[in-house]
Amino acid sequence: ISAPFQVTLSTKLRDKAQATIELFNANVPFSHAVAPNITSTLHKHCIGAYQSLANSYVSTHVRLGKLEKRCEQDRLLQGTLSEAREKGLADARSLMESLTKTVQTLSEALDVTVPVLKEESAEESEESTKGIELWTKSGVDGDEKLGSFDDEETR
Repeated sequence: ISAPFQVTLSTKLRDKAQATIELFNANVPFSHAVAPNITSTLHKHCIGAYQSLANSYVSTHVRLGKLEKRCEQDRLLQGTLSEAREKGLADARSLMESLTKTVQTLSEALDVTVPVLKEESAEESEESTKGIELWTKSGVDGDEKLGSFDDEETR
């Protein structure tokens, strides 16, 4: 049974390889494939594109919320939505999903935070509601002052 084959380098070749490895390790961390001014310009363009998309992301979220509220009101009033309104709502949701993915990817790549989307609270939605307000009895029977309609005979 013979011993496994073993490679040995001459001392001259080993010293030359070691010098090359040291030279490589000394220079590589400080070298760039692209000039720093080009890198800086590209970074500025990417930040600008991110800010533009982030603004569009926030405004689209607000518009989508209003559209969803309007469509819900239409459903309540008419029972269904028109085909055009359904398509518009689906397109708006699709755009929002696309913007969400894009903004999240860019924010991760550029190491910036994703804009926070404000959800409309119940108080704000009640304040912005328009329409007819119906009277509901709030007091105990007989305590309300109804003016001339207070008297049964006048009514």
